[in-house]
Amino acid sequence: MRYLHCQQFEIDTHHQQLRCAGLVVPLAPKVYDLLVYFFQNPQRVISKDELMEQVWAGTIVTDNAISRTLVKVRRALGDDPKTPQFIVTVPRKGYCLTQVVTASEQPTQKNISTLELPHRRATTRKTVFSLVAVLLVGIGMLAAQYFAPSTLHTKSIKPLTRDVGQELFPAMSPDLTRIAYTNVSAQGASTIVIEQLGDHQRVVLSLPDWQLSRLAWSPDGKQVAFVAKSAEQCVIYKAALTQVDNVQSWQRLSACGEQSAPHLVFSPIGKSLFFNDRVSLKQGYQIFRLDLATGKKEILNQPITAGKGNYAFDIAPNGKSLVMLNSEFAPVTAIYTLSLDGAVLTKTGQLNYLMRSVVFSHDSESIVHPSPHPAYELWQSSLAGEKRAVVASNTSRVKHMQRVNNGQDYVFVSYLLNRDLVYHSFFEQTHMRSQVVEQNNSSVMDYLPALANHSSSYAFVSKRSTGSEVYLVQKTDDTMTAPMAISSFEHQVKLYHLAFSFDDSKLLVLADNQLFVVDIATKTMRQLPLNNQSIQAASWQSNEKLLFSSLIDNRWHMMLFDLTNDELTDFVQGYVGGLYLPAQQQYALVAQQSGQVVLLSAHAERMRDLPLVCQPALSERKLNLHRFEQGVLCPTQNSTQIQYASIDDERVSQWGIQPETLDFSVNKHGILATKMTQAIADVMVTISP
Repeated sequence: MRYLHCQQFEIDTHHQQLRCAGLVVPLAPKVYDLLVYFFQNPQRVISKDELMEQVWAGTIVTDNAISRTLVKVRRALGDDPKTPQFIVTVPRKGYCLTQVVTASEQPTQKNISTLELPHRRATTRKTVFSLVAVLLVGIGMLAAQYFAPSTLHTKSIKPLTRDVGQELFPAMSPDLTRIAYTNVSAQGASTIVIEQLGDHQRVVLSLPDWQLSRLAWSPDGKQVAFVAKSAEQCVIYKAALTQVDNVQSWQRLSACGEQSAPHLVFSPIGKSLFFNDRVSLKQGYQIFRLDLATGKKEILNQPITAGKGNYAFDIAPNGKSLVMLNSEFAPVTAIYTLSLDGAVLTKTGQLNYLMRSVVFSHDSESIVHPSPHPAYELWQSSLAGEKRAVVASNTSRVKHMQRVNNGQDYVFVSYLLNRDLVYHSFFEQTHMRSQVVEQNNSSVMDYLPALANHSSSYAFVSKRSTGSEVYLVQKTDDTMTAPMAISSFEHQVKLYHLAFSFDDSKLLVLADNQLFVVDIATKTMRQLPLNNQSIQAASWQSNEKLLFSSLIDNRWHMMLFDLTNDELTDFVQGYVGGLYLPAQQQYALVAQQSGQVVLLSAHAERMRDLPLVCQPALSERKLNLHRFEQGVLCPTQNSTQIQYASIDDERVSQWGIQPETLDFSVNKHGILATKMTQAIADVMVTISP
C-alpha cells in the first residue's frame, strides 16, 4: 500500500514524505526510514538490535545514534517523550508505536479543523501547541524552499568505501570515474588511495617515513597535488596521474610548516594552486596562490592571521570568488569572500561557533559545511552563515566534504570514534577501581580523564549525551557514584583538558580558548572572563589560582589567573606550559624552543634545567607534563616513551607504565588513561533524485 495512516499523520511511501493535515513535514532520510519502520510495525515492541539490522543495515551505528534519530522522529510527530502519545520506551526491551496504523492506496482528505487527536477528543493544550509547532515548521520550510530557489533538499547518501582503517579527505575526479582518499592504518601509516569506481582497481601512493594526504585534482583530472609530511618536513607535491605511482616523477611545489595541515585547491582553469599554510603554532594560517608555470608564490588579500587564522577556504565553481573562514582565539567564525579578479575582500558573516570547514555550493552563491560540533549533518548556508537547508543527515559524525563535479552532489567522511577509560592501579588491593571505571564507560567517546588527588573520585568528558559534557564519579563512603553530568554548555564546544585543584574542591575545564571552573560541592560551573585570548596548557598554581600559556604577539607567555578577584598577571615569557610543584615551591616549565623542562622559583627566577625534554610538550591544547611522586614525567622522542625526572637528584629514567595514548591522568594510587576501542571512517556520497 502506498499510504500509511496514523491519527493526523500520513506517510506517502512513493514520495517518501510525512504529511500532517496535508502539509509536508520535512524529514532527514534516516529519520524517515525509522518512522516508516515504526508505521509498518505498530503496537509491538521493537528492540534496538532489530532497528540496527532493519533500518541501519550496513551502516555504522551506535545506541546513541539510534537515540538521536528517535528524538527527531518524536519531534516530527509532536510527541513528548515524558508523556508519549505515539512512541513509548519499554525499559530494557526497546520501543513501541502504540497507535493503530492503517494502509491504503488513497490519501486521507481530512480537514485540519476536524482532526481528532490521538489521546482524547478534548485535546490538551500541550498537544495543540505541539501540532501547531509541527505545522509551522512545515510551512516555514516550504516557504523557505519556495523563496530561495537555490536551496537544497536533504539528499540520500551511500558509502563509497568500506576499507579497514580510516578513509579521510575524499576527492572525486572531475570525470567521476575515480575516488581518491587518505587511508590511515591502525598503526598510523597514512597513504593515498586512488580507486577506479567501476572495477575498484587501485593505485596506492606511499613513501617510507612520510605521511601522505589531502589529494586535490586538477580541473582536467590529469594531475594531482597532495601533501607529504615527515618528522621534520612538510612538502606539497604535484604529479601527473599517469605517473603518480612513480615517486621520481613527483614535482616539489612548495614547502609548508611542520605544524601545518594545508588545504589544496586548483584554480578552475588549472593554472594555479591555492593552499593555506602556517609557519608555526605561533602564527595563524595564511592563504597563498602558486603559479604552476613559474613557481611564483603570492599571498592573497585576507584578514589578520592571529590565532587559527584563515584555516579553511574554497573557490567557487564559477571561479569568480574565494570563501575563507577566519578565527582568532574565541570559538567563533568570521566568513569572508575574496573576488579573484579585483582582490576585493568582504566580510559576509560572523558565527558564534567554530565552523570546522567549508566548500562552495554548486550555485557559487552559498556554502556547504558541517553542522556545529559535534556534526552529524551537512548544512547549506548563505555566505552570511544563515542556515538554509540540511544537505545530508547521518547517524555518525561527518567531516571533510567536497563537491562532486555533477552540479548536485558531495562526498564526505562518515566517522565513528569510541574511546574508553582504563584504570591501572599501583596497588593490588585497589583492583576494584578498574572494574568501576570499566562499568562506567559508554558506547561512545569517553576521554580526557582527570584523577582526584586525595580520593578515588575522577572526572572525564563523554559524548553519551550527543555533545561533549563533563562527568564526575565521586567516592562516597565505600561506594562510587554513577557518572553525573556537571556541565551543560549553551553552545557545544571542543574540550581539551580537565584537572582537579590541589584540594580536589574544584575542577578546571579547558575548551577552545575558554576556561571553566566547576565547584565540586555545589556542581556549579562558571566561565572565566578571558575573551578572545589564546589559552593552552592550563593547570593549577594554587587552590585559587590558575596557570596557563598564551600566545601574545607571537610570543609564548605564562599567565596567572586569580579566581578570587579575576585578576590576570603576565608571569614569565618563553615557555609553552608548565606546572607548579607545591612540595618544592617551584615551577616546572617547558621551554618553547627546546622542550627542555626548566625549574623556576616562585618569583620566576631560573634555577636549573632538568635533563628531560618533552616531545611533544602539547597535544592540541593539553600539556603533556605531569606531576608524579617527587618529580615530573612527560613523553620524549616524539611520544615513543614516557620518562620520569626526579627533582631531587635529576635522574631520568623510563617510566614503568607506558599508556596507549598521551591522554591520561596519574596520582599516587594509579593511572587513568584512554584507549581507542573503535576507529572507523568511510567515504560517503550524496545521491540526488
